[in-house]
Amino acid sequence: MGPTACYKIDPAIPPLQIGPPATRRSRISLLTSSCSEAFTLNNAQTIFDGLVKYADIKNLLGKQEDIFIDFKEREHGWKSLGKLADNEKRLFSKAASGFAHQQGGVLIWGIEARKDHNGIDQAKTLKPFANLKQFKQTLEDYTKYATDPVVDGVLHRAIFVNDNEAGNEGMIASHFPRSAAVHRALGGTTDNFYKRHGHSFTPLSTEDIRALFFRTLSPDLKLTVNLSEARWQGTDFRRHYRFELQNIGASAARFVSAYLFLSGYAPTSLNWYDGEGNLGFPIGKLIEAGQNNLYGKLFIMSGDMMLYPGQSITFATLVAFSKSEQAPRIKYTLYAENMIPSEGEIT
Repeated sequence: MGPTACYKIDPAIPPLQIGPPATRRSRISLLTSSCSEAFTLNNAQTIFDGLVKYADIKNLLGKQEDIFIDFKEREHGWKSLGKLADNEKRLFSKAASGFAHQQGGVLIWGIEARKDHNGIDQAKTLKPFANLKQFKQTLEDYTKYATDPVVDGVLHRAIFVNDNEAGNEGMIASHFPRSAAVHRALGGTTDNFYKRHGHSFTPLSTEDIRALFFRTLSPDLKLTVNLSEARWQGTDFRRHYRFELQNIGASAARFVSAYLFLSGYAPTSLNWYDGEGNLGFPIGKLIEAGQNNLYGKLFIMSGDMMLYPGQSITFATLVAFSKSEQAPRIKYTLYAENMIPSEGEIT
């Protein structure tokens, strides 16, 4: 068996010698959303890009709400109207503020969510509604009134039942990008600052707000995980990951660290190396950090090193073996001096 069509050769990624023993990388990157395109680590954008057809929406059933996605059934009595109820204005504003202050996110209009056995809201039933095109226009018009200042780059996509545009019935996917600014939610009776915490929106504390105002003058770390190899090697499926940190903020990052956790995965072997495929780790150290059935590592960059704006480093590589092609879920938390911790999950 070999890797599926989910992968493609990427000539932009140079081959890497990794060992021992040295094995030349096949330069493979992810191609389709069904194979976790999120390894480019803009999960909100990836989720939104993958929601085009009615089948894409149906595939969300059973998915839990998380830091990147929220589900909303239309208010009763408003389903056939192309307008927003006051409660929907409040939710829209909280989503715009909360997602913008974290890593961005997607709000799906037209899906009923109910709590599962863990108490987490989960997509249960599709609840398509009429006058879809009119409602999409209402959302686009309302975006400029939902927050102060306006969250730039918000997009809305209509997804029609059975992809029948003439029926004008279906669901809406709203994408709220991450923002460097601080946004107050203004919709309905809402007048507060929010963040996305787990599967809900919570008001920011005074300290959170202060930190956000300084974010434009702070470092801002972004994690990219490149899957460079995925193939069967004997009776084991081999995956080769490369972990890269980039500072997209306005000031240098100091005292950098990154928690990496692998879950939903049963490896037969995990082999960690530095960014060059060796065991030296010249720019820091990698220590055990696993807990609660998670296979984890903590990378700590040397205290005398700084990651300057626009600079990136490959700080670790992982060669993982398992008995199936099932990919792990990679959870992460990034830290640096004077930076709000950034967390997320790659599925």
